[in-house]
Amino acid sequence: MSNHENHESHAILAGSGVPEPGDIVVDPQLGVTPEPLVGSGSPSPLDEADSPIDEAALIAMKDRRHSQWFKVLTGEVGDDLELIVGMGASTIYVIGDRKHHAMISRIVGSSPSCRYVLVGRITMDHVQELVDETLAPKDAFGVAEQIELVGVAVLPGIATANIIEVATYENAEAVPAEYRVGHAAHHFAKDLDITAY
Repeated sequence: MSNHENHESHAILAGSGVPEPGDIVVDPQLGVTPEPLVGSGSPSPLDEADSPIDEAALIAMKDRRHSQWFKVLTGEVGDDLELIVGMGASTIYVIGDRKHHAMISRIVGSSPSCRYVLVGRITMDHVQELVDETLAPKDAFGVAEQIELVGVAVLPGIATANIIEVATYENAEAVPAEYRVGHAAHHFAKDLDITAY
């Protein structure tokens, strides 16, 4: 039995101690209500310093992929797939999500308290099309499902992050034009309104 199995979840003030799986890290400077930390005792995306993928994008995709719960239950170790396709404002990040799917993301922008990432789920056939350049990065979210805008607040000195679900989109056409692939990342003067609930 691991030390974490008998841990009672609680709120912990940022910088005041080491959080355990299930704890909520509270940072008065964030100005948002955080969700519980993704906690399973498994390595944090912040521990993967050698990943070429942007930190916020990696955290968002790992939080939203389906396989995270499968891995918690079975102990299966991570997917090897990590890709970056496109350049500049057309950059798309990709990680595996079990055998037949992958998560894609792009950086939408940042506010004083977090970075915003557009995330979606595509098939491995679509990943191959991205690699073969028969599917352009700008069209990747057009074939994606479960498209969401999430905020990622990385807390200094803590190897995890708070994930805020900001908005969900039925399809790529519902995503605001300025958040789509090809548009430069924004610098928002204040946190975006949460419309996902």
